[in-house]
Formats: sequence, C-alpha cells, structure tokens
Amino acid sequence: MTFAVGCPIFLLGYSYTMFNLDRGIARLNLRVYPPGSFQRQARMQADPIATTLFRFCFDSMRTLTWSSLLIRLVMNISFSYRLTRLVEVIYQRRKNTQTTSSKVAKLKAQRDVPRWVGVVFLTASAFALAYTGKAIAESQNSCNAHPQCVAFAYRWDQQDACPCLALVDVDKAPKTYEEWIHPIDVSEIVRTLALSGDLQVLQLTNRQMTLWPEELQRCTNLVYLSLCYTGVEIIPDWFKVFHKLEFFDIEGKFGDTNVVKMPSDAFSRLNSLTFLHFGYLPLLLELPSFKGLSNLKSMSLAILLSISSLPELKPLVKLQRLELVAMYSLQRLPDLTSNQHLKHLFLVNAPLCCNGFLSKCNQSHPACNGPTCLPSSDHISDANLAIFTTQPVACDPNALYFPPPQPIAKYQVDMCGGVMYRRCYDPVYQSADVEVVGICMNNFFQVISCSSSDIYAINGRQQEIIHGFGLPCDPVEEAWLGCVKP
Repeated sequence: MTFAVGCPIFLLGYSYTMFNLDRGIARLNLRVYPPGSFQRQARMQADPIATTLFRFCFDSMRTLTWSSLLIRLVMNISFSYRLTRLVEVIYQRRKNTQTTSSKVAKLKAQRDVPRWVGVVFLTASAFALAYTGKAIAESQNSCNAHPQCVAFAYRWDQQDACPCLALVDVDKAPKTYEEWIHPIDVSEIVRTLALSGDLQVLQLTNRQMTLWPEELQRCTNLVYLSLCYTGVEIIPDWFKVFHKLEFFDIEGKFGDTNVVKMPSDAFSRLNSLTFLHFGYLPLLLELPSFKGLSNLKSMSLAILLSISSLPELKPLVKLQRLELVAMYSLQRLPDLTSNQHLKHLFLVNAPLCCNGFLSKCNQSHPACNGPTCLPSSDHISDANLAIFTTQPVACDPNALYFPPPQPIAKYQVDMCGGVMYRRCYDPVYQSADVEVVGICMNNFFQVISCSSSDIYAINGRQQEIIHGFGLPCDPVEEAWLGCVKP
C-alpha cells in the first residue's frame, strides 16, 4: 500500500513544493515582450536546479521502460491479491459469528508456513536495508566533492566515479568584465562526472568548455543538453550517440568563434528530440539534415549569420513552432506544406521577407540593403503563401529592425558595477540633441551591462515593480523606475 499508492502521492507533493516558477512574471513577459523574444520562454527563466529536481521526481512516477512497467504490474497485482484475500477473510469471519447454521461454509484451513520461510524474508529485508544504506553513503562520499552534480544515483559498485545524473553549473548574471571574458573552465569537471556514464542532464551557462570531453560518449541516456556561452566550436562526430536527447540548446557568445562545424548526420538518430534552439552561431555555414527529428515540436534559430538556406523540413512531421529571428542571410524557406501541425511561425529581420520571395521586392528595407532581388522562379508557391497568410507574426512589416549584435564592451560593464536595473547612459547612443537612457541588465543571461537598444527592458522592469513581481526593487538604484521605500 505504501509503495503502490503512498509513495507516488508523496513524490507528487514534494515535486509541487520544490518547484517554484514565478508565473506572474511569465504572464507579464507575454504581454510586454514581442513574439520571438527570449523573455517569453518560461523554461529559460525558471531556476535550473529546481527544474531539474522536479523533472527527476516527476519522471520517477512515469512508466518509461519495460522493466519499470513489469515491476509496477507485479507490485499492483500482489497488492490487489492480498487486499482481496484480506476482505474475504474478514467477511467470512463476520458471517460466521452472526449465524450458527451448519450450512455455513467453514473457513478453509490454511497450511502452516514453515518458519524458515519467514527467516528468508527477514534476511532479504535486512540485506536490502543494509545495501541501500551502503549505496547511499558510497554515492554521497563520491559526489560531495562536486556541488555541480545536483542529482546522482545511489550505487554501491566499489568505484570512485560519482554516478552523477544531472550536472548543472549556471551563472545567469556575471557581474564583471573579467568573469565574462574569462569564465570558469569546467572541462575537467564534466569529464570527471561523465566517467560513470549516468549523466541525463548537462546544463552550463557562462562556463568555458571549448571541446567536448570524450567521456561524454558514455552518457547515452542524456536527455537534456544546454550549453550557453561555453565557447564550444565543434560538435563532435559522435554526437548522435545521444539518441534519447529531448532538449538541445546551444547559445554562442557575442564576439567568440562559437560553433563552426556540425556533423552532417548529427540528427540522424535523435528521434526523441522535441526542442531545438541555436543562437548566435555566426560562422556556422550550414545546418545538418533534419532527417531523424521525427518528434521535434519546437525549433528556434536566432542570429545564424551565415545560413542562407535551411534543410528540408519534411522530416519534421510533428513540428508545431518555428521561430527564425535575425537570420540576416536567409534568402528562402523550404516547403512547409508537409508540416501540417505547424501552429506558430515567426520570422523577423531576414532577407526572405523583402527580397521578393514572399511578395514584391523591397530593397529599401534594412534587411535587404545590398542583396539583389530573387528571380520570379524562386518565389514562394501559392500553397506555402497560404500558410504565411495565417501567421500574422511571420515577416510582419511593422516589426522593428535590429542590426547584428556587437560584442559587449568593457565600459558598458564597468558603468553598471554589477548592479541590476541601474540607470546608465551609453555614449554610443548619445547625441547633442537626444539623451538615450539605458538600463543595466543581464540580457540573455550575459554579463550585467548597459543596454540602450532593448526598448522593452525598461517597461518590463517597471511593470514588475508595479505588480510586485520578480526581485524586490531597490529604492535607491530603481527610483527612476518608480520604486519607492515601503
């Protein structure tokens, strides 16, 4: 009863109390920020450790393998049989005491169980308790030296390797320029925690790992991979061993080399992948074929400066969301008619919006300043154009144009001093006639710096203060945003 019913209820309650997402901010960001904005992704804004622990607790109640299905069936059948027998015995005994009729069937005599059978059960129980205690102690001793391992398996295998399940090392808001350009190198930590081959979650933000450790090949059960501002330059040829991967996110740092090469068959075995995001990979010339991504539901590509065309989208039979942001070289799109589940299509700041692919060529548009217009033979088909007409945020002519981002300068960081939401004035945006006010922010989880180009950031923080969402405001630094002393 405890394991079959009580344990899942306890785990569900524990997961609910452990996971804390500020849903007020999530709803506010949907109102303040436009489609395609990073801030609209609630998954990215949630605490990564709490999210990981919630997933592990919640997944423990799911039946994901044949072995877990068999164990649950045996436990439930055993529990059901014992409960049925108990009810039958209680019923017959109660009926036996209420009548003296000789016609009442007597209880069937049960054979005595030999004592040695009980000894076997007691011995097995004692062994299980001792083994569990030893496994917990051994795993804790192996993993205590690695605080980045936020979840690990309990195992007693006489090995020194930590059986790490989730490696999360995230700094969402570096405070100094030195921390930004010289982040902590975690290559050796990743190598050490990948030795056991148990990793299921690897999430790094503002940490250095230029080359993937070879030991990661052992982690074939990896389901969540997020590498933001890690300096990764090459995706290894053995990447496809992660055939259970469900979430894949790579974000490059402005000013770094970032990813320059991916295997052509990188996605060939990733039929479990449901979420894919690539951001700021300016030197990546082409994307791998999408063959194998039969379960992909959301794909977001942003600031891939050298990508002029996308692979065929036909393999993405379950695709529901496609966002293409600031693809400054993208000239055309593949056929979309086979993506029948596509509900959200967002395109902005791409030449295909104004080079004649969709409609009349408009070389006065900033995104088409230079490229020639496409010939009529390359125009979009009527069937694909009908899809675009149902998506109002696809190539919206009223959308603001943002030039390619530039690396963050040291002075932009120094003027903030690591203080969020401080008012600042970037000299680049100032003139004799206009004084542009900026705000110190960690845009996209980058270093805290003066941002004068994000026109939504100031309004977003003002709305947080008005509604009491997010971090408590500082009445000294944020008085200009409307923060007052309580």
